[in-house]
Amino acid sequence: MNRHLAGLAGGTALALALTGCGKGSSSDSGGSDGKTIRFVAAKYDDDTQAYWTALIKDFEKANPGYRVNLEVVDWEQMDSKVKTYVQTKQEPDILNYNKFSDFARDGLVYKAQDVVSPKVLADFLPLFRQKAQYKRAQYGLPFISSARLFFYNKDIFAKAGIARPPSTWAEVEADAKKIKQAGYIGL
Repeated sequence: MNRHLAGLAGGTALALALTGCGKGSSSDSGGSDGKTIRFVAAKYDDDTQAYWTALIKDFEKANPGYRVNLEVVDWEQMDSKVKTYVQTKQEPDILNYNKFSDFARDGLVYKAQDVVSPKVLADFLPLFRQKAQYKRAQYGLPFISSARLFFYNKDIFAKAGIARPPSTWAEVEADAKKIKQAGYIGL
């Protein structure tokens, strides 16, 4: 296979492009010199284009000689666009896309460690990295992820007769009722 997608699932950080662009040949809309990076990103909202454009500007400033060609695609069209890119051998160098397992199975995407430094990989929470694996190999990196924390007041829980913090939403609801019955404001 003469061309690979440097697909980074769920999204990708543009700074990774510098290491990913040197592998494989460039697509027709990219550049054969290895200095033009074709980046296809999913449209999340009306600010997507501006977000990536600003990031690209910073990237190009920090990496003289590199140029990034950005294409923002609506989610509704992303599957068909990506399929067309692959069928016509015009895969982007970087793809912000979350459906990568078929591409990994078919050998069309790099493993993340082939294009990203160990230091960058270590910056991601293990659980988030696991969501971008195929057969225990890392193929993508999260672009939009979040972790939620739940704080509680141990004293109020104890006064309401609750011995341990909740571990399910049903327990949260039940505990909130107990807290309210004890005279405190629940959730």
